[in-house]
Amino acid sequence: MNRIYLFLLFAGTLFSCSNPQPKVYSDYSNSSGYTSLATDSSTLENLEVLCRVWGYTKYHHPTFADSLLNMDYELFELLPKIAQEDKDTRNKVLYTWISGLGEFEHSKKFYQEHLNVPHEFINNYDWTSNTAVLGDELSQLLIELRYAKRKSNTYISQVEGQHIAQNGIKEAPYADHSSKYNFDSGFRLLQLFRYWTIIDSYCPNRNITDTPWDDVLREYIPRVINEKGIPVILELISELDDTHAYTESVHSLFGNYIAPIAVNFFKDKLIVIDTNTYNEFQVGDEIISVAGLTVPYLIAREKKYVSNSNKATVLRGVTTTALLSKKGSVLVEYIRDGKKKQVNVKTISYYDYYHYKEGIKRGNKKAFRMLDDSIGYINAGILLNKDGERIMDSLKNTKAVIVDIRNYPTNSIHFAFFGKYFFPTPKNHVIWKQVLVTLPGYVYLNSHEVGGYDIFGQFKDNPSAYGGKVVILVNEQTQSSAEYLAMLIQARQNTTTVGSQTAGADGNVVTITLPGNIKFWFSGLGVLYPDGTDSQRNGVKVDVVVYPTLAGIKSGRDEVLAKALEFVD
Repeated sequence: MNRIYLFLLFAGTLFSCSNPQPKVYSDYSNSSGYTSLATDSSTLENLEVLCRVWGYTKYHHPTFADSLLNMDYELFELLPKIAQEDKDTRNKVLYTWISGLGEFEHSKKFYQEHLNVPHEFINNYDWTSNTAVLGDELSQLLIELRYAKRKSNTYISQVEGQHIAQNGIKEAPYADHSSKYNFDSGFRLLQLFRYWTIIDSYCPNRNITDTPWDDVLREYIPRVINEKGIPVILELISELDDTHAYTESVHSLFGNYIAPIAVNFFKDKLIVIDTNTYNEFQVGDEIISVAGLTVPYLIAREKKYVSNSNKATVLRGVTTTALLSKKGSVLVEYIRDGKKKQVNVKTISYYDYYHYKEGIKRGNKKAFRMLDDSIGYINAGILLNKDGERIMDSLKNTKAVIVDIRNYPTNSIHFAFFGKYFFPTPKNHVIWKQVLVTLPGYVYLNSHEVGGYDIFGQFKDNPSAYGGKVVILVNEQTQSSAEYLAMLIQARQNTTTVGSQTAGADGNVVTITLPGNIKFWFSGLGVLYPDGTDSQRNGVKVDVVVYPTLAGIKSGRDEVLAKALEFVD
């Protein structure tokens, strides 16, 4: 009888071990337990160390390939054990926590195949060697964890081993949290820690922000403790200096309605460029304030709350955000013929206006037309792959073609059209900086070819490729896929780029969800020219810089196109 009992007890133990149960946590669904935290120097250092170790462990420890642990709740349980403790206690708690996650095997040889290809470390995690801060035991454990064998991570996914998947950041949104944007201090720290650590580990452009990424963490820990609401989160996201890093939460601050006025900047002056949407104005009117806010203030507000790669996209952004409002009308002050005037403009839904503008952009425009008998014009924003043969038949006897990329390409025309018809031989046109989920902080440098008949992979010579001149038109509207298209065509000989600085946000887009269901995006690839020049923030290379003028707008003349025509004679 005792033998049977012991056997059943042993079998039950085996069954229990092979079917682990989720860890039981306190209910943190609406509160972390921290309505406030101290911001003395000792507490702030503890919180910085906690953020670094928590995020580092989250993306390095093999247990998170498939874990029943909730890392958000783990953070909330660590907070009271660390926040106001002395350094030695803090480090002991963290060492014990990581050790309790399970043993792991570490070997740099496991990653050798990745270290033998062209690569760079966007983050070497030098802080893990700082024994003065971490102590000997915790530091050594983190160093060993760097090269732990791991296959995947439950919090992040990757497409074809190349880049982080869109919607690949798998985090709880806390969409139904009762406090919405006014989370308690613990949840606000979670927002910061999630955001900062994913960029710290997986953003290939981590090291080209205006504020060093380490300094961003130090600056925002006391701020998120003390500041409630969406403004501080928008400021935090703007620190990435990435035009891709947009969040729709900006409308909670600026408004979901817009004064339907088509405007653009000319030498830092905000000018009406189209009267189709609101006939109170005339082309050339200078907007000087909206709702009492001056244009310089609106530019400063854009820089503060909206992530932009460069000045070109800051000004581009203001042409929209300056006109946003939470009310049904907004007072607009402007100058016409030297006289100040003002009008109360009725606002409309921003989303309706956005779709209206997109419709105007496309309108009755054609993907292709002949400017004269020897010059063709392609609008990349409307071009479809199916138009390829027809267009190339029209271009047979031309001396030049102008490719307008002051827009966003409608589909993947990069290889299927331009790669197929414009390259006599394959050419390297870009280097991607691609992250590796299993080795945070690492990117490998992957060169890509374009040319020949195949869309991907097997490139071939094409002796019938177009041999005339090509002139590309770009400006601040040229972003992401459009920038990539410009770089691709630039790899071709006898090509000139005319226009102004582009958006400086290339590569794929990755989605992050922060508590409060705040979604924002960032550039998940680094994109370099074959010579190593970075397109992120800089934009694509421009051979001839040309800006539209107010006189040109008033006369209906496309001065960028006019300059391009000078290069095809």
